[in-house]
Parts: sequence; structure tokens; C-alpha cells
Amino acid sequence: MPASLLTALDHDPFVLVCRVTGDALLVQHAMASALPDPLLADLVDAGTWVLADASFGCWRLAGLGEPTDAATLVRLADDYPLEAPDPVASAVAGTSPAAGSASLRLEGRAVAIVPARTSEADAEAALLDDDDLTAVPLLLEGHPLAETAFVVRGRDRHLLLAPGGLLERLPVGEPLYRLGPGPLFLPVGYRTRPRLPPSARRALFGAGDDVAVVALPDRAVAFDLRTRHPVWTLWAGPGPQLDLQLPPEIEAALADVDAQATPRPPEPEPEPAPQPPAGGLQRARELWKKLRSRAPEAPSAPRTWLNDALDAEFADDWARAAELHERHGDPLRAAHLYERAARRNGTRTSHRDSP
Repeated sequence: MPASLLTALDHDPFVLVCRVTGDALLVQHAMASALPDPLLADLVDAGTWVLADASFGCWRLAGLGEPTDAATLVRLADDYPLEAPDPVASAVAGTSPAAGSASLRLEGRAVAIVPARTSEADAEAALLDDDDLTAVPLLLEGHPLAETAFVVRGRDRHLLLAPGGLLERLPVGEPLYRLGPGPLFLPVGYRTRPRLPPSARRALFGAGDDVAVVALPDRAVAFDLRTRHPVWTLWAGPGPQLDLQLPPEIEAALADVDAQATPRPPEPEPEPAPQPPAGGLQRARELWKKLRSRAPEAPSAPRTWLNDALDAEFADDWARAAELHERHGDPLRAAHLYERAARRNGTRTSHRDSP
């Protein structure tokens, strides 16, 4: 029997729940005597013994008839309508009318985002509109958050997030908390109705490794996390033009390499070009390759440990994310992540221990 059913029956003052020992001994559920049940069963001389606490007492059980199925003790109310399954619908669903009662599924109610108390939720991201996005440089230029935050730009909504959370609520945008699993965010002060397990949230909202979803009361907004950039790119454009100071002989070698790399129309009698000094041509080629590989049009934003920390956080591996922040001299965010991990583990333990 399910533990929840046993608990409910135990709270009924007119019901005695027993465990069966042998053929002639019934002992009250969650109760025990000094003797083990098998030894007590050997003491039964006739009939069936029932051993219970003081509220029920101990007595002999004398049956008045054969055991009866408990389902026969209940019936539907007289005014309760019971409709037979539609044969057409059963045929479309691939079932027969005879098996309709076992195969028909209840339609679940639509999932909604409703107001709720989320006092323990931290501001881990922010949803911005175009006006908020223009105000972000005024707020974060020179702010410590500019070192760790990322921005994911969209059509008319934008996502601001940071490994370890924003740690504070900005005066722009709508603060979000991560419900999970993965990058699934909800506004602070809202939750799903009905409450959903992680597997259902993953299937219904579609948040994944490269897709962040913000579930709002009126719609859900998705962002491509592969397009995220450091937030400082909102106010830092291309760097200054570099004036590469080279010795005159290296500049001459570069000009000669450039002349050789540029196709020219054939000449009747080409004159031999002067050769650069031995060893200088190879060095010139390497320098020229480095110069050509530079892209000053956009700020350089290579992948760093912050990206690894954010990915670990989306995977609910808060310990690894905290270790990365601690290793790189950010103890505040590391402590925040350790706290979130302990809070989540405590919640799971309490849910597991509850009846």
C-alpha cells in the first residue's frame, strides 16, 4: 500500500490499520511488542488475534463471512453523470470501446505563470527592452558587474545575465530568477501553475544548452545563447588603429612580399626583383600573416573561464561554478553559489523526507 494511503488511514480514528503475520495474527501498523511477530504468531491458540494500542485494545477477531472487496463498499452518487466513451473517438485513438475506460487520458490544465511569493529567489538575470539596453552602459560602465556579465540581444527583448547571478537588482529591466533545469528563467514574484517537476519543465519550455527561455505571464521568450557577448561591448567599440613600428629593412621586405602576392599582368621581359636578406623573408611573411589576421572591426571577446562557469551553472553543477569563481579571486560569487547549492540540496532533502 502507498505510504500516503497508510498515513491517511492512520489519521482516521475509526480505522485500524494492521500488518498480517502468519494466518492468525494482526498487529497494528507502526506498532511493535517486545516479542517478534513470528513468536507472537506461535502463541495464537484459536481464532485470530488483533494486537493494537490502548485506543483500540487487543481482542480476538471472529469473521462473520468471507472477505469482501473494498470496492463494493462505495458507489457513485445518484446525481453524478457517467458518460460512456465515444466509439468514434475511441476508434480514432486506436482503442476499442471496451478498453476506452482504461485508455482515455485526462487532459491536463494549461500551464500558466502566476504571481507567487518568491522571497528566496535571487536576481540572477534581467530582461531588458530597447530603452533599458541604452541605459545599461550608464549603469555598468566602471561597475564590477561589467567584468562578468553577458548580454544576449534579441529583436525587442534582451537578456542580461552573469555567472553566479547579478547579486543585485538593477534599476532597469525585469529581474529574473533561474527556475531550471538549464537556462529557464521566470520573473521574480512568479511561478508556474501547476507546479511542474524538472522533466516536465524541460519538455514544455525547451530550454537547453544553447537556448535560454524566459517564461512571462503572457508569453515565453527564447534567446540564442551562442550570440552572447560581454556586456562591455555595449559601450566599447573598436580599439585605436595601431601604428606598427618596424625597422626600415622589415618594411621593405613586407612591401616586397606584398608585391609578390599581388597578381600582375605578364610582362615581356620581367626584370628580376631584388631579394631580401637571408632569413628576412621568412620573418616578413610571419609578420605579414599576423597583420592580415587582425580584425579591428569588432572588440575581441575570446572564450574565458566565465563562459565555463556559466555553462556549469546552467547544468546545475554549482560546486564547479563556485570553484571557478573562487579560483579566479571572486569569493563573493563563489559563496553565493555554494549557498544556492546548499539551499537546493536542503529543499530536495525535505521533499524526499516528507510523507
